[in-house]
Amino acid sequence: MNDDGGGEGYVDTQLRLVGYGVIVSGIVAILAAALSTQPRGIVVFGLGGLAVAALVFERTQGGVAGISLGLLVGSVLAWLWPTVGDGGYRFFGLLLVVVGFIYTAILPRFYRFGQRLGER
Repeated sequence: MNDDGGGEGYVDTQLRLVGYGVIVSGIVAILAAALSTQPRGIVVFGLGGLAVAALVFERTQGGVAGISLGLLVGSVLAWLWPTVGDGGYRFFGLLLVVVGFIYTAILPRFYRFGQRLGER
């Protein structure tokens, strides 16, 4: 797929891939919380590294940038989590998985709805 930003299918794919990246971020956070007593560093730097690797892969393969953005969002939120939330990283991971599923299921439909409203 070409990264020219054209077409409705391109945006739908990109929005879904960002949601998938957020879901993967949540799964990584849950696994890190299960394996470590201090999962913040593992989650922040692990997701940051995965985001950079996914971005390089997406750019070199000519794919749609999306999963890397979701992983980067997860990394930044994991870095901010102790300041914003008082729950553990297991709850944080579950929250990311739920938000990622909602994002993947609902946001492309809202995008198409807004596009139809704009055409009128």
